[in-house]
Amino acid sequence: AETGVNQQVSFAFEDDVLGADHFSFGLTYFETTIDDYIYDYAETAPRVYLVDNVGDMEINGIEAYIGYDIGNLKTLLSYSDSESELDAIAQYQILDDARIDREQGETVSLSLDYEFTGMNLSLHWDTLWVGSLEASKHLDTNSLMHKKSAYTISNFSAHWESDFGLGVTAGVDNVFDEFYASHSSRNGTSFHPRFRELYLMDYEPGRNAKITISYKF
Repeated sequence: AETGVNQQVSFAFEDDVLGADHFSFGLTYFETTIDDYIYDYAETAPRVYLVDNVGDMEINGIEAYIGYDIGNLKTLLSYSDSESELDAIAQYQILDDARIDREQGETVSLSLDYEFTGMNLSLHWDTLWVGSLEASKHLDTNSLMHKKSAYTISNFSAHWESDFGLGVTAGVDNVFDEFYASHSSRNGTSFHPRFRELYLMDYEPGRNAKITISYKF
């Protein structure tokens, strides 16, 4: 079985400073070691794969956030970055220094909320920027394309609630219709000896508008 140890150090601060009604700041650094990392496609012979322990995986990264609330406006800016590396055992040296195939990498997110109290109306906007990952060895050994492209997605929603129980929520996901595949999803181009190149990209939905109407008795 896999075993692991996570170590992290965190700092958090909250106060009404810098003219804010509520200001918050936090920072976390973490290091995770997974011993006897289990890989589903460990190749023991040409086109012979087993689920096996392939070595020890090291994952480290940082997470940080800044929140600034004033009046009816709430803002939150966050940042994260992580990387991984496998210390493979002798049997699987071909995988040495490989990263996990669903490495997220560097991300920045911004969230904005504003409430019109006299109108029972609240607005929300969030934007996520995900940086590119350069081509590098990773655990999908059959992949022909290891690079992951950067993308930016934004979402918007509004919620209104009447004094007599009627509620309406409307929103648009992926406002700018970004064409992208999440780094946390399957990525890359595989090679099959018979079918040749197989594209493995799990692309995410494009622009999606939605509305929900509810009533509380």
